[in-house]
Amino acid sequence: MNNNQNIGSQLNPTNLQNVNVTNLNTNQTKGKTIKQKIRNIFLFLIFVGLIGIGTSVYLLIDDNKKYNTYIPIAADLISVEKINKSGIHYYKGTYKYIISKKEYFYKSKKLYSSSADRIIQIKYNKEDPTKLYDETASKNYFILLFSSIAFSFISMIISVSLSSSKLKEIITVQVIEQVTCVGGRRIYLSNINIPENTPSTYEEKYYVYFSNNLDKFNIGNKLTFNIYQYNEVFTTEAYRNNLARTIYNYKDDDFTLIARQN
Repeated sequence: MNNNQNIGSQLNPTNLQNVNVTNLNTNQTKGKTIKQKIRNIFLFLIFVGLIGIGTSVYLLIDDNKKYNTYIPIAADLISVEKINKSGIHYYKGTYKYIISKKEYFYKSKKLYSSSADRIIQIKYNKEDPTKLYDETASKNYFILLFSSIAFSFISMIISVSLSSSKLKEIITVQVIEQVTCVGGRRIYLSNINIPENTPSTYEEKYYVYFSNNLDKFNIGNKLTFNIYQYNEVFTTEAYRNNLARTIYNYKDDDFTLIARQN
């Protein structure tokens, strides 16, 4: 008889439903955790894009300064190098320019389809004539600037889209301990959606909340609340050799008390 009762209890539809709900909530929690990690990655990518924007702006300002301060001078072609690219012949020239009766040489980056120009104009730094203005640099800096802007913008859109889905996770917890402290109580909450056999280091199993209302909650109260109500950045603390996530911005009214069933 006892065996039949145990089997009947195990096959009870209510018990099966509870198991399915628990598994579903666990999967949802894991899904939210993955989304949160992905969102953190895109937040970091936004930061990387901002660094790219700042760097490209600095380089463009420096390039414009060189353009306005470097001194123009004519350079004469002294030799031509023949280059083969994908079966097509190009020509690159080496040039000579003279400053204060001293000769300097410059190997052009420009490729010509026929012959290199016999005379070109370059700009040099009067403090160091070997330093020349690169006419192609500004183009590369603009590419970096617009790429960084697009990179940051796309990462921001993805981050916001992940954040919006993250703001709607209602969890059910139970008050398991209250510790009186300066100004109120620290209330320890256990996420009852997490199965009992889940490892104790699982960070979403326990939560810590501070309240200055000493009579608001009682041990054993079951509460529901939106874990991402304030888009929290959580920290953890040790709670009886477990990890408990500390929530900061919540108010007592954010918690909904589940009425006890008689």
